Amino acid sequence: MRQWLAVSALLSLVAGNVVGAGRHPKQTFSSGERRLLRNLVTLLKNDPDLAHDVSADDGDSQEEMAEKWMMKTNKELIEWNRAGSLANWEFVTNFTDETRQKMLSVESNRSRWYQSALSEGKQFETNHFRPDLRRQIEMFVFNSESDDPAVEDEIRAIQSEMETIYSTAKVCFPEDKGGAARKGKNKCLSLEPDLVSIMAQSRNPILLLIYWANWRDVSGRPIRRLYERFVELLNVGAKQNGNMWAQNWENIYSLVVPYPEVDRDFSSADRIIQRKYDVMGLFRLAEDFFVSIDLFNMTKIFWEKSMLVKPPNRDVQCHASAEDMFAPGDFRIKMCTEVSESYLETIHHEMGHVEYFMAYSHLPPLYRDGANCAFHEAIGDTIALSVMSRTHQRVLGLDTTQPGADDYKRSINDLMKMALYKIGFLPFGLLVDRWRWNVFSNVTKLDNLNRDWWQLRLDLQGVRSPIPRSEDDFDPGSKFHIPSNSPYICYFVSTVVQFQFYKAMCEASGHEGSLHECDFYRSPPAGRLLKRLLELGASRPWQEALQKMTGSREISASALLEYFRPLEKWLKFNNDLYNEKLGWKGAKINWKSE
Repeated sequence: MRQWLAVSALLSLVAGNVVGAGRHPKQTFSSGERRLLRNLVTLLKNDPDLAHDVSADDGDSQEEMAEKWMMKTNKELIEWNRAGSLANWEFVTNFTDETRQKMLSVESNRSRWYQSALSEGKQFETNHFRPDLRRQIEMFVFNSESDDPAVEDEIRAIQSEMETIYSTAKVCFPEDKGGAARKGKNKCLSLEPDLVSIMAQSRNPILLLIYWANWRDVSGRPIRRLYERFVELLNVGAKQNGNMWAQNWENIYSLVVPYPEVDRDFSSADRIIQRKYDVMGLFRLAEDFFVSIDLFNMTKIFWEKSMLVKPPNRDVQCHASAEDMFAPGDFRIKMCTEVSESYLETIHHEMGHVEYFMAYSHLPPLYRDGANCAFHEAIGDTIALSVMSRTHQRVLGLDTTQPGADDYKRSINDLMKMALYKIGFLPFGLLVDRWRWNVFSNVTKLDNLNRDWWQLRLDLQGVRSPIPRSEDDFDPGSKFHIPSNSPYICYFVSTVVQFQFYKAMCEASGHEGSLHECDFYRSPPAGRLLKRLLELGASRPWQEALQKMTGSREISASALLEYFRPLEKWLKFNNDLYNEKLGWKGAKINWKSE
């Protein structure tokens, strides 16, 4: 009422002075009227809500204009996303100069369109728009691109060149010399599946060292010069841990298994899988799990267009990924899959991305993303926690043991294997982007890229290089996410939040007992709970999405700690018993002397 009285009084004064109301058109306001007018103007200035009400008509027209602009922009954005996705897919599934140039051309044209649309979007004052429209406009104008198209073109060209170097790198030796190459095997080995398999299975320290060093020579070193320029533009103990980058330690499980006398034979599990399934069978097995909890079947286009095995006679990017192609039903996975239990877990991870794509495919393009990048990475891993439980392994026939007196020992073994994978990953998951942030903030200088990398590896992981390193090397570049400039903190946070998701789904399924024994296979209530988060995409803040699924707005490690609590107690008892000294105080990086 206060607003209407003020506006009415103001309009009456103005109308009376302009149209006369019995007074001469040139006659000014009386002293009393001037005093009232000053008070009304002061009221408007001091009351933003009142000022907004007075200008409501103008605001409504601005909002209508913004609605029309957003509809047009969303339509164009879908088309550009589709064109970019197709060009990138052609490039990563067939590395040639032609596909690279086509991808760069599409991205360059998209960038120019974006800069034009960006200047339009920045003209809108969104404070009083409806919340959904305001969120879309603000997401669109949040821009990290350079205003200079030439700079953006060079950034993309360098990044694609780094990705090409990484993805096509091969470790080659003179055939059968020095025992490095074996008869009947190719003398040039790619990272996947060749080197990854060797690093996971071999216990020969000399062989591991040869491949460790040579992979870094052919991938990291050639990238360094490019990465230094990339940084400039954007600013206008691993030899026997079972993994090429020591990012997790799962593959040395056989060396540290707590109770080997009751351990399951994992090589036997692989043989069972290879006897029962081919690559397509593994993907159908993963699909069956998602469908059993009331999520989505893969689409016809998925099965037709995905690259599920490494094609012969052409270079491809084997790093597993899932792609939203921004067309109805067009979702794809790119993998150089082998038939093994490890790849079965990776398939669930990638298919989790596709389930997310499908769940939010009805949303505007700006919302077709995860609530945050960690959520996207966590979905498939949450499912995999259920799939890799001993309970589900028995369902699949991969674990033939029966419940009995040795269950405690088997549980400790299971938890140790999972801890080497999940807990062992956490420091690496943190350090990759900590190193990258230091580089881009100029804390790490360009002439210290490799030294600072290894200092972080030592400080956070307790890992030293097996041979001396120098600034002639560029070991960060031997990890895919550095040349591809992919955020890595997503995986760190994902490793924590997936246990929150897992616990919530286990509770929805009615699970009773230890958390690590939960299997929510064939539990539609668990799947429907997950779907509540998936369907939101990026349309709401991640805290709201998390709350819809877990009841909490905060990311917490409590579920992770609950999962591993039996192992934590076992480790504490045995470390105390054998007086183990923890840590690596006093260790130094393995650096070449000047």
